[in-house]
Amino acid sequence: MEMLNDIVKITIAILILMLLVNSCVIVNNQEFGYVKLVITEYNSGPLVQDATVTLYTQNGKIIKRSDENGTAIFESLKLNRPYKIEIEKENHARTVIDILSLHTSLNLNTTLRKSKFDNSAKSNMEISFKLFDSELKTSEYKPDKNGVYTINRSLSLYIEAQAKSDNVPITFIYAKIGNPPGAEALASPRLYASGNNLKGTVDTASFSGKTYLFLDCYDENYNRYELVVPLYFVSFINFKISPYYVEGKNPSIYAYNINTQIKYYTLSSKFSNAYVIISWKKWEDSSQTLRTDKPTGYAVYRSYDG
Repeated sequence: MEMLNDIVKITIAILILMLLVNSCVIVNNQEFGYVKLVITEYNSGPLVQDATVTLYTQNGKIIKRSDENGTAIFESLKLNRPYKIEIEKENHARTVIDILSLHTSLNLNTTLRKSKFDNSAKSNMEISFKLFDSELKTSEYKPDKNGVYTINRSLSLYIEAQAKSDNVPITFIYAKIGNPPGAEALASPRLYASGNNLKGTVDTASFSGKTYLFLDCYDENYNRYELVVPLYFVSFINFKISPYYVEGKNPSIYAYNINTQIKYYTLSSKFSNAYVIISWKKWEDSSQTLRTDKPTGYAVYRSYDG
């Protein structure tokens, strides 16, 4: 009998130990990400240094200041959690960013604007929205338990959004999907509307996997509110596709972009040039037409550093 009791005690001890080990594994396997902000003056102005950037979490807040590169980074953030960011600087309007759920690390190229008429005139703004498969609204997308909207094999997304302000009236609202490196308001598929109501269709054929929908509004004093919505695109994938690699020699088209590394009022180094040359070679003109599938599109991303 005593031996049986000892066996029971040992079994219970082993079970408790297993539970403790499993709980530790869950904690250790917690996924983390980061949010990196690059803050500039509106209309591609200079980088904003010494802006106060406050990140609100479910457990408190973290306060940082943007550095000489206009950058503030918040690391080791738990994924699948909501976050709120406030960006403020003297004589500037306020920018507020609500992230509904951080499902992958996020690089935000955001802006501050000088207040239009009153530095103290702030607004608490919010945006409500709905996502549909098309303008016919046959199917409305809903978030999962982590707040992520899964978009199934859709070539487009119909968006309805309405912005509200408790103080200064709203002047316009826009929406965009994706956030290429170095890009701001004019990049990626986007919608724009004067006032506080937005309706329209955005092309999503080129998206796959995790990304974000950005809904933005401004009030008359240039305060900005941005709602960041996590999206997951499930697309048709043919794993037998052979990728097409752009060939550098004998390009079909040349494109020229300003080299942002060149600083005004300074002497450029030897052999430097004010332009960056981008060489394009069409798939039709390449040697890969016999062994690869024709690309559905091309994208070139350029960052702030040129």
